[in-house]
Amino acid sequence: MSRSGAELADTTPDEGPAALVEAAALWLADGRIDEAADAARQAALLGASDERTWSVLAAALEAQDDVAGAYSACEEWLKVAADPQAAAPRMARLALRLGHNETAEYLLTPLMEAGGAEPAAVADLALAQAGLGAFDRAQETLKAGLTAAPGESLLWIVLGEVLALQGRQADCVVFFEEALRLDPASGRAKDGLADALLSIGERDRALVLGGEAVDEAPVRAIAQARRLLASGQLAEGWALHARAFETGPLVGKAAAPRWSPPEPLPGPILLLGEESVADEILLAHAVSDLIAAGHSAVLAVRPVWVELAGRSFPGASAVRLATRRLGRGVEHAAELVTPYMQEGRMIGAWTPLRSLPALYRATPAAFATRRPYLTADPERVAAWRSWLDGLGPGLKAGLIWRSALPDSFGAPPPPLGGLSLALTREGVEVVSLQDRGIMGEADWLRDAFGLRVHEAPGLDLKTLDDLAALACALDVVIGPPDGVTYLAAACGVRTWFLAPERHWAMLGQDEFPWFPEARAFRITPKGGWAAAMAELSDALDDLAG
Repeated sequence: MSRSGAELADTTPDEGPAALVEAAALWLADGRIDEAADAARQAALLGASDERTWSVLAAALEAQDDVAGAYSACEEWLKVAADPQAAAPRMARLALRLGHNETAEYLLTPLMEAGGAEPAAVADLALAQAGLGAFDRAQETLKAGLTAAPGESLLWIVLGEVLALQGRQADCVVFFEEALRLDPASGRAKDGLADALLSIGERDRALVLGGEAVDEAPVRAIAQARRLLASGQLAEGWALHARAFETGPLVGKAAAPRWSPPEPLPGPILLLGEESVADEILLAHAVSDLIAAGHSAVLAVRPVWVELAGRSFPGASAVRLATRRLGRGVEHAAELVTPYMQEGRMIGAWTPLRSLPALYRATPAAFATRRPYLTADPERVAAWRSWLDGLGPGLKAGLIWRSALPDSFGAPPPPLGGLSLALTREGVEVVSLQDRGIMGEADWLRDAFGLRVHEAPGLDLKTLDDLAALACALDVVIGPPDGVTYLAAACGVRTWFLAPERHWAMLGQDEFPWFPEARAFRITPKGGWAAAMAELSDALDDLAG
């Protein structure tokens, strides 16, 4: 006999893991996600290791948006599952979110071949294949899925997304439109169509669709804010970007009131950092303006660049940003000396870092006096220059060939063959600034395309300090818009961005207005990457002299 909600509310560990799992399943069905996750976790700690325990725990953790935890639970589920294919769709979906595209494809391919894949699993398989660069396989997967379920809006959306990832924005419009015909309320379809339309120059329609998506789901505000910024509507874009902190997954926590500028304060302003290091580096552009306006500040950023931030903004106190999962959101707080004080002063108020551009970067004229705003360690810069000198004479170029950041406007990564051809020349030594996770590709670049890429010995990637110093020792840094290229450009390094035609951080201009030594080599709808690679090759010739 099933137990009532009141009885389950009193479930304790003394009743055993089976009762806890039963309670967790009921709470999960009732939307009481945190209680469900706690109960299922307790059951596992008490020794429950059956299929139901792990499946309920995986579902509860995924509902909390704890992707890594849910994936680990799925791994345990898979070990004991009577039918491994029962665990495959959820585990593959989580693998996809973690960037494990090969695992997702491995898990879902047998389901697809057996004809038992639901539309969501077909969509995930296609996205995994696209993430591996296997666009032909992805399109064949979607073709099979649409043959079986032509009225499934999700599959049309993913077909549009796969084409957008290839830079085929004009081609993907019709598929997003078909998805909206089938499901007029689909925010995901509206977002995809809005990005595609913006990329092909239909700005007004793109912004209307994006606005509708935000009205229906405020969590989509950040995507619309970036469309506005990409269109050059800075005041509107930054205002929505700041409001997205209240409607998105981030939650600020501080023992002080929220700042309402230009309200004067008795103590420093606590600036809470962003979802990514890349965003923090970019938005920190305005910190010096806040200090110049007479405010003192405490800057809470991700630990990987606290030391660099402290050196770069001597008028602010840099502290570590603490993050904690809170249901489906993420709580941001600062690691202060006490909850109320830092360096002997009471915190006057707090605000997200993203609120500063609305105050200090609301017009193109606000970028007129571009200057470097991050300061690398001069001793480490000198040490890296000494190592680079040992590579021989000639130009030293830092390279990032693959970005960790998805581009919302559908620019494919630069083709490695064309990039290698542009960089392979006498008098140019290429140094990798790529994340270690895909460093194995350096050997492949050499073997497949003849491009020799030097790996910096002893490069400390635990903090950005050493990476900033290496970038400052180079003659030029080349790569897509991401944390590493932003870091180099913010330090005043000559930085050449391999960018889509309308990246949001270009703010509707032809270049990246944030940085004094930046240049954009842009993909175009007509010319693709070929023209950009030819321009890059000529620029390297000019720089090498």
